[in-house]
Amino acid sequence: MKTRINKKRIFFFVFVLCVLIATPLLLIKNYDNKLVTQTAYLHDAFSTIETKALLVRDEISIESPKGENLVMVAKEAEKLAKGDVIAFSFQDRNSSQAYLEKQALNRKLERYEKLNSSSKVGAVDVRAAERGADELYLEFLDRLYFHDFVDMPMLVEKIRDEIILYQNSISNEKADYSQQIEEIKRELKAFDSYGQPAQSFKTEASGYFLSFSDGLERELSIKDPVSLSAEEFEVICESLDLEKKEGKAKLVKDFKFHILALIDDGDAHNLYDENQNGTKSYELAFGKNQELRIKAELLALNKGKNNKNLAVFLCKDINEELMTWRYEDMSIIFNKTHGLKIDKRALRFNDEGKPGVYVRSINLVKFVKVDILEEYEDYFVVEYTRHKYEEIVKANGKIDVIEVASLQVYDEVIVEGKDLYGRKYK
Repeated sequence: MKTRINKKRIFFFVFVLCVLIATPLLLIKNYDNKLVTQTAYLHDAFSTIETKALLVRDEISIESPKGENLVMVAKEAEKLAKGDVIAFSFQDRNSSQAYLEKQALNRKLERYEKLNSSSKVGAVDVRAAERGADELYLEFLDRLYFHDFVDMPMLVEKIRDEIILYQNSISNEKADYSQQIEEIKRELKAFDSYGQPAQSFKTEASGYFLSFSDGLERELSIKDPVSLSAEEFEVICESLDLEKKEGKAKLVKDFKFHILALIDDGDAHNLYDENQNGTKSYELAFGKNQELRIKAELLALNKGKNNKNLAVFLCKDINEELMTWRYEDMSIIFNKTHGLKIDKRALRFNDEGKPGVYVRSINLVKFVKVDILEEYEDYFVVEYTRHKYEEIVKANGKIDVIEVASLQVYDEVIVEGKDLYGRKYK
């Protein structure tokens, strides 16, 4: 006996089932279309004072080495002791070339001897090798970001060596560089009678070496920058001749140096308020994109005439760039705040008048209270903490401490949406 299938009934059943499934999805989608969200990210907010800065160092001008077939030995910003060699001169070009080749072979020999010693069991600490490779790789990424390709092949070689050191520290098969070492030693013997310098140029004092100078070392030898007035500083800046002087090099005698800058009364008031609250260390930014940042201590804020003030900073970290700079654009960073950035449109207040935001999680919406750290033109910076606790007073008068919801990184914060409870900000 054949069973007759009612096709109309089956079609109707399928249609009803589709409607039941699609209706809540359409409602959710329609609700989602009413919501505009932004992801919460960590954010560093700060204010800046823009000015011109004069860098004053304890330094002396020295004569640049002169002669035929000159080879510089001292590197830029290298710390030299009194009597260290700055440069060699040679009788002919072949001798100077032989000297350079010999130095390159010595560096190569030193490299292979280091790698070979690391091949011995227990010679390299695993964590130290891993840390060395990581630090060099981060330096490589920084160089790429700032388009700094100076000595990049040398850096790549260092990274390669650190990776080999790490491999040697974890591998049972140790690399052997004895053959390469012997080959280099044989090559070096061929240079024994070649590449001898005819004359050496040595330092007469200790300090960080720089092969050029602006010639202002004596002129800007300010014994006590802290006592300098704003008017005296203006006179110094007006007379500056910032052209490089031919035939001059210099030695910076101390890694500590002063940075002097004029700021107006309004900006000085901001620094004074922070200074009274115990803030003495500031971040100073140099460069077109503020890429070079250094820490410096505010030593003095000397009030002058015409709403001008002289800010005197002390920095304790010299480098090659800071050795070459003299009168530069500078940003003084203050009022720095670290937290989560939220759009002002997202802020609402609950019945208790506490500020917070609505956060969407899948298809649920919850209100999360926030603590505002700073307010800016179109956003707030709010406190970020992994765990937040509140005190609750129970009916019997006892106080309980409970963990409450807090805004987290990558939370979807609702900035626009209908049917959200709570008073909006302004």
